[in-house]
Parts: sequence; structure tokens; C-alpha cells
Amino acid sequence: TDARTITLDASVPASIPLGDLAAPPYGVRVRSTAPIAATVVAVVPEFVPGPEEEVGGEGGVPDTTTTLPEGSGGEGTDTTVPIEEDFVRGLAGTTGSATADTSWIIPLDTLPGSETTLWLMNTGDTAVSVEILPLGESEFLTEEAVEVPPGSVLGVPVDVGVGTYGYQVSSSEPITAAWEIVGDKGVALIAGIHAE
Repeated sequence: TDARTITLDASVPASIPLGDLAAPPYGVRVRSTAPIAATVVAVVPEFVPGPEEEVGGEGGVPDTTTTLPEGSGGEGTDTTVPIEEDFVRGLAGTTGSATADTSWIIPLDTLPGSETTLWLMNTGDTAVSVEILPLGESEFLTEEAVEVPPGSVLGVPVDVGVGTYGYQVSSSEPITAAWEIVGDKGVALIAGIHAE
């Protein structure tokens, strides 16, 4: 059965929350009775600072308090009150892939202090063998092989160093592929490109 079924009105965009469907990581396959366009949007949840992290400043946690003007409270009144809004570190969006494929090109880049992950989604009924080949000029580039279970999404952390410009993903059965970068300044999620 379908995880979620909705009716879309003509020319009216709709936002469909999916966070209640499963624990991450997960992916979805969208089917419709007429042509539509679909985009995936991911939000990094509210950031809770640890004991060693400073409030404010470059790379720090925003100050979530504000000070009331003098005279707005009586003597002995705490004039620092919390702001009732969540701090969102970043927002990522990518178009989906209309079809699965056995070969993908993933051009990517990274930022210092960020983590980069390849995401592989297998919507089929059998496990898929996937080969991941770094693309670049370094003589130390090595191929990696993974298996993606049926009906699942697999995250593969990758190293994006000097001389690495992307990855070629080849699989035994059609899958979809994307990449993600996550750091202190936010998150980006980008779909792969069919390698025809």
C-alpha cells in the first residue's frame, strides 16, 4: 500500500510532510495519475549547543535571548526573555529523479569541517551491488563496493579531498543517487546526474 495518498488541485503547489513516516534515513517514490513536478526539501533540526560551544560569533550558536528596554520592568525583574522561535541551521532542496538508473555521475564539492555523504536508494525487491569510483587526478583514488538492501536508502560517507571532483556510481540494478553536505553553516542536498 502507499505510505501517503493525497489529491493535488491544479496549479496549486502542496507541501507534504514526511517526517512521521519513518526514522531517517529514508526515501520515497512518488507516483501520480498525471504529470507533476516534485522537489525534496530537508531541514536541519534545531541546534542545541553543548557545554563547550559559545553563543553567537562566527560558527557559534545564535543568541536566542533579547533584552527589554530599561524601565519596562520593575526593580529586580529579569529583562532577558527567550525568543519563541526555533533556530534552523540550514535548508536543502533538490529535484527528484524521474527514473532509476544503473549509472550515475555525482559532481560535488565540500567545505572545511563539513561531512559529505552519497545517498543511494533502492526501490526494488532485491539487494543491489553498487560500485563507487572517485573521479579526479589523484593516483590514490580507490573504488568502493557496497550493497543496498531492497526497499532502503544507504548513506556512504565519502572523502572530498584535493584532486577529487566527484564520483561515478554503477549498480547491478537501477537505483537513484544523490549527495549531501552537512556543516555548521547548513546543509545541501543535490540529486545525481544520469550517466548515459
